[in-house]
Amino acid sequence: MTLFSALPNVSDSDRIGFANELVDILLNLEIAVLNSGYLTNSMTYARSENQIVGLCFLNFLWALHTTLDEAIIWPVMETDNTREQDMHFAGSLQNVEHLVSQAPRLSGSVSINFKNLGEVLYVTKRSAFGATADVIGYILHKRWLRQQGVNLSVFAGALADIAERLHPVLVADEIIRMKVA
Repeated sequence: MTLFSALPNVSDSDRIGFANELVDILLNLEIAVLNSGYLTNSMTYARSENQIVGLCFLNFLWALHTTLDEAIIWPVMETDNTREQDMHFAGSLQNVEHLVSQAPRLSGSVSINFKNLGEVLYVTKRSAFGATADVIGYILHKRWLRQQGVNLSVFAGALADIAERLHPVLVADEIIRMKVA
């Protein structure tokens, strides 16, 4: 949790080494990484942040459609410990599964292969899954900033370089600009 904050006994080279080793693990195990970001000037069209995040989650599932045809995927998400989050994520998956089980003929109209989609696993930043997602998201953000022409510090530039190594396992790599008419 404090990897990128200022600790007196941890150097930037230690942090860079850790990020490189984490990327090595993802590459060696061929763990797919989805990098989707969302930019918007206004979120007034949604009643809550969870609805926006729910749209983002649905986009992740669409991005995985070919992978879901070949493999079982268990979504891992950071928990906010609210009932609403569970309704928007795990609940939506359960509802589709229930609907299709009650009316199998509807399965053809579902655009996501829910048969290979496991329950949402909620984690915290203190878990290995949560911490990995945070670090990978952080370094991919540094890479995106550089692509946008932002001048980065030497340390941030090194992290962006590490993120470049993820290309072989990036299943999705996009920034979506959400516009409200």
